[in-house]
Amino acid sequence: IMIGVGWALIYWPFLPRDFLVNFGVDLNRTSASNLVASVYFSFVVLVTLGFGDIAPLGGLLRMTVVLEALVGFGLLTASITWFLSTAPALSRRRVLAHQIELIRGAAHNAHPLKEWDDVTLVETLRDIALEIAAVQSDLEQYPIIYYFRHADPDSDLVLKLPFLLQLARRT
Repeated sequence: IMIGVGWALIYWPFLPRDFLVNFGVDLNRTSASNLVASVYFSFVVLVTLGFGDIAPLGGLLRMTVVLEALVGFGLLTASITWFLSTAPALSRRRVLAHQIELIRGAAHNAHPLKEWDDVTLVETLRDIALEIAAVQSDLEQYPIIYYFRHADPDSDLVLKLPFLLQLARRT
């Protein structure tokens, strides 16, 4: 919003004399109307809609509009890229929780923890520790994923931590 308003403040002094205004847009030649129109124009350009109802006439203003459109396109691309880059981190956390749930289920149903041999226990703990390190790295890189919760308790890593402590103690 601040970027759009900032660009609008650049356009504001030039409205309406240095712009071609079409399609029933009435600026009334008042400063307040021009401010609203400059904000409108700025956001149309920033999100790269380009309605064409207001268009710059001079070369410098046209280059400014192109620059704003490039900034807007870059922001949109960066936002989508960042959002999509969090998906693998969330998936790793969910998969780790599911793996721990499978181990817990096996430990409670088929093979109690007291019956596990040392090699199996060490290998299991090593594998889980590696996955926890990856999830920790994800949390450091994308701290926002901390706030994502899973509706399925089997996929919620936080709920699996007491079992991991039990597994490490082998009780």
